[in-house]
Amino acid sequence: MAHAVGVSVLWAGAFYLFPGIAGWFLAGLANALLVARMVQGTQGPVIAAATVALATVGSAAAAFLLDPRGVHAMALPIGACGVALALHLVMKRRSHLTRGEDMAVTLAAMVTALIGPAVTLAASIGATHLQPGAATSATEPASAGLGMLLGTLALLPVLILSSAAERATAAAERGRIALSSIAVLALGYALLTWLPHWMPLLAVPLWCIALLMSPLSVAVTGSFACVGVITLALLGSASTLPGMGALPVVFAVIGAVLLSVLLRQRDRTAAAARVASERLRVISERTPALIAQFGRDLRHRSANRQYQQFHGRDAAALVGRSILEVYGERAAGAMGSSVQSALAGQAQRLQVRTSADQVLDVALEPVFGPEGTVDGFELFAQDVTWRGQSERRLQALLESAHEATALLDADGCITGHNTRLATLLGVAPGALVGHALEKWIESATRTQYQALLREACEQAGTHQMGLASPAEAQRADGAAFSIELGLTRVPGEDPARIVATVRDLTPYQQAERWLADARAQSRVVLDAIGDGVVVCDAQLRVSLINPAAARMCGISEHLAVGRPLAEVVRLVEPATGNSVPSALPVALSENRVVRTRDDRALLDREGRPQPVEDSGSPIRDAHGCITGGVLLFHDVGHTRALATTLTHMAQHDALTGLPNRVLLQDRLSQALATVPRGGKGALLYLDLDFFKHINDSLGHPAGDYVLKEVASRLVAGVRDDDTVSRQGGDEFVLLLTRLADPRDAARVAEKLIRSIEEPIPFEGKDLHVSASIGIALYPQDGRDVQTVMKQADTALYCAKDAGRCRYSYFTDVMSARAEQRMRTEHDLRIALANDDFELYYQPRIRYPERSIIGLEALLRWRRPDGRIVAPQEFLEVAEQTGLIVQIDEWVVREACRQSREWQACGLPAVPIAVNVSLARFDADRLVSHVGKVLAETGADPACLEVEFIESQMFTHQERGQQVIAALKQLGVQVAVDDFGKGFSSLSYLVQYKFDTLKIDRSFIEGLPDPKHSAIVQAIVAMGHALDYHVVAEGVETEEQAGHLATFGCTQMQGYLFGRPMPAAQLAALLGHVDASNRRRA
Repeated sequence: MAHAVGVSVLWAGAFYLFPGIAGWFLAGLANALLVARMVQGTQGPVIAAATVALATVGSAAAAFLLDPRGVHAMALPIGACGVALALHLVMKRRSHLTRGEDMAVTLAAMVTALIGPAVTLAASIGATHLQPGAATSATEPASAGLGMLLGTLALLPVLILSSAAERATAAAERGRIALSSIAVLALGYALLTWLPHWMPLLAVPLWCIALLMSPLSVAVTGSFACVGVITLALLGSASTLPGMGALPVVFAVIGAVLLSVLLRQRDRTAAAARVASERLRVISERTPALIAQFGRDLRHRSANRQYQQFHGRDAAALVGRSILEVYGERAAGAMGSSVQSALAGQAQRLQVRTSADQVLDVALEPVFGPEGTVDGFELFAQDVTWRGQSERRLQALLESAHEATALLDADGCITGHNTRLATLLGVAPGALVGHALEKWIESATRTQYQALLREACEQAGTHQMGLASPAEAQRADGAAFSIELGLTRVPGEDPARIVATVRDLTPYQQAERWLADARAQSRVVLDAIGDGVVVCDAQLRVSLINPAAARMCGISEHLAVGRPLAEVVRLVEPATGNSVPSALPVALSENRVVRTRDDRALLDREGRPQPVEDSGSPIRDAHGCITGGVLLFHDVGHTRALATTLTHMAQHDALTGLPNRVLLQDRLSQALATVPRGGKGALLYLDLDFFKHINDSLGHPAGDYVLKEVASRLVAGVRDDDTVSRQGGDEFVLLLTRLADPRDAARVAEKLIRSIEEPIPFEGKDLHVSASIGIALYPQDGRDVQTVMKQADTALYCAKDAGRCRYSYFTDVMSARAEQRMRTEHDLRIALANDDFELYYQPRIRYPERSIIGLEALLRWRRPDGRIVAPQEFLEVAEQTGLIVQIDEWVVREACRQSREWQACGLPAVPIAVNVSLARFDADRLVSHVGKVLAETGADPACLEVEFIESQMFTHQERGQQVIAALKQLGVQVAVDDFGKGFSSLSYLVQYKFDTLKIDRSFIEGLPDPKHSAIVQAIVAMGHALDYHVVAEGVETEEQAGHLATFGCTQMQGYLFGRPMPAAQLAALLGHVDASNRRRA
């Protein structure tokens, strides 16, 4: 209240004693006092409001009473007091602000207190410039505003900035204050007097002073400047001062004070930062924690002494190193995600295990840069390895226990446990800590457990439950199970600590049940075993016998138990009937398993023998001592009968029942073994002629019937001690022993051939076959099995070559031919593998033009010695061995490839005829191969002609027609070769849809003989009538060609028109002919 009264009195005195600008200056001083008081904020809000209200009413009343016309004069005190109240309310909250924020609020209060007078001054100046005629009316507000502004500015900064520290600093600078004030006043007077428009220059010295002196010193200098301005105004004019001249002073003073305060605040902040930084450094160096700073590149920026000592590196060795380089891969990987989160601005906490197996408790705090972005992070760590060592020791002891174990306090709460207990109760490891063990005990057993726990806490030793009476526990899923619980107090612990061991009795209970079940199952299995089982004690008395053994021995089980083994199981030799001991006594005496291999029989109560095999095995206890034995005997009667049957099947043919190759070779080897003692004999190798025709035409049932009938006839044609065997297919071998005269073998062969040629009735038909026989004598033709068999086979081939239906003895000439045949076969196989074959081509021409209309591919074999071999030398061997199929396939492929190559070279497309043998007829394979070759080579099917020899084709009848149709469906031409040599049946020519008929060269060679001419002329006429192309082979003279032309045969082939030539030579011929044809065209 005193302040309010004082302010009112000052206002009244100022206006009364010093009218004009001097009074307003004093009013500004009063305003400064009020604002300074409010800024200090020591009063409560109510007292402050009352003080401001009283000051406002008093000041406004004084202004009105002294100058009723100056309404603007009333506004100034009212506004000033309102500002003071607002500042008071703001400054009351300075306790919540920092030092820097407090200084900022103080400066804001000073500037706010000057706003009212400054606005009034500015408005009056503006009115003066905008309305020059109104200058007089605007002088009073301007004087009021300027005076109050200068008065407030002269005192308010000094009051606000006045503190003990600032006053001490200002006292030390009083000389500099005096000099600065004189200089400012002198400069201000000079500028105001002579250069009023240069008054803003007054700010220069004031701001320089602000850079060099304390804020209070600058405020005092500014006060002198304000007083100087008022003094000059009073000396020049008692009431007014031009606003434009005074405003620069005001702004200069305000700016200097603000600049000085800001500089002081900056210095204080920097000093505080240095102090704080030093304190932090000292704390960081002396703290036991590990502290380091990292940049965004995860490299060290700094590290304290403990951090350096922990890692064994100085600061130079750490700064710039990455986390990975210092901590290692494992620890750096563990911190990876946390580091990224810290760089994202989130504090992190984790534990890290270093490469030295040390545990660090790590905290990561983000470090923010000036722009507010994360510039890195601080790492705070503490070595907590020691924490887990004692816990690990205790946990290791618990884990080493063989039973589920827990450590309890005196209240029965679990303070630690091993993994076995957690597994037993079905919870996660560590989840039991802090819970009472009683929680897992069934309610029915809980009272017993509580009594046991009290007993264990009071008395030493182990206290158990669950042995005499059942104790139940329950798992996490609610399942109950039986346990045995033991509680033992740890000695010397107070309060008591208890070690609890929990044993799950479920496995033992299951073992008991399994044992009972196993006994029952063993009995069931024993009863179900088909072999006899007898169990005896160490004295060989029967303790157990299964039903099979009782049945085989002819005694009931209850009668057998307790009797000696020898009375129950009676074994004898089948041949003599003498008793033999079983294998069990030997097994017990020698302490090993014994199996008998000799022939023995088991007698039942009636004395009937039964073939058996027995074995004995000792029974040992846990210490290896023999407590008894087991005798097992097996009925081998059926097995031996089956073995006899299998042996017969292995040595005899399944169809005919004759001995097979194995038994024949065995008997032949036995017969050859008698040679040193004068033994002689013969081996007859027999092959049926025309059997394949029956098998193909009438089917396998007919063929099987023929084979069985032939077998019976062969057996009937020899002696009982001779051997008739079937080798497979339609081949039979007969072994004649005790042969006195070699000619007897021929007589037997003739007899067998006549017997086989007799008709074989089958389903109302008479089937006819014949036989060819090869005879080898021993020891003349061989002394071992392989040689005799080979010689007989060779003789058979000679007999078949001689015309079939006959027999032939083996001779040395046959051996040479056989060896030559084998060498040829071997060389043919090598030739196929090495591609030693080559195709020659012979032209087919049209007569008389002699133009080439086709080619015939002729096979040549180039031997390793360079000799060219024609097919006649190896064709028979190839057909007999089956190699002809592979050779034909090669010929077809090579011809198609060559045709495609010639066409690619621009040569004319000429059909190529290839001859395919049907000695090993396989229609499906032939058609499939031709189609495949055409597809792979891209040859034109119309340029391929397949030739079949007449004698081979017409024997296959329906199947031959099918293969011709299939080839023609592929677009291939089909020809019959060597027509006239074989059947030459007109019906065959009508049935088989050929494209070309080739007349055999034997008829062409006889021209112009009338008989041959008549035959050739008839063949040509017949071929034309059937719409066949007719080709004459082997034309060698012009006379033959002329006769053929007169018969109407214009397609010819022979030496007259060209010999067979290699592909390269023929290509040149084709090119020459093509060029000639183009020239004629």
